[in-house]
Amino acid sequence: MKTNFCRKWKGSGVPPDNKYCRVCLSEPCNELWTIVKIWASQNNYKGITTRTKRDKQFGLYTTPRQSEHICRFQSLSKNRKGTPWNIPKEDFLYVLKTGSNNTPSQTRQKSHVEPIVDLLRQLNRGQQLVSIIMKL
Repeated sequence: MKTNFCRKWKGSGVPPDNKYCRVCLSEPCNELWTIVKIWASQNNYKGITTRTKRDKQFGLYTTPRQSEHICRFQSLSKNRKGTPWNIPKEDFLYVLKTGSNNTPSQTRQKSHVEPIVDLLRQLNRGQQLVSIIMKL
């Protein structure tokens, strides 16, 4: 697992200090992730729906028991309907900061992070946080 993409992360990234347990010491990153988690918790944990640049629709949601460091995505496209997967906080912030598709957990998340970042940029505070994080 790549652990050196940001100097603000604390932890080795290997068990028992794995990717879900690493701590981010950056207030802007934590504030941005809080916005994402709030969106994912909306509508009684049904979350929000958005589209990728290739016009594929998906949902961002969470559950009451879900870790604070993980959100869930579910494909709503006709050909992949119902396929859920996790996106950890660290992967989300990694894609945002680096633009790379190969995340710390070795999954390809870029096409799913980009539409969420596009939504964040529509908020004044979201745009500010994205700009701050890109410069960290």
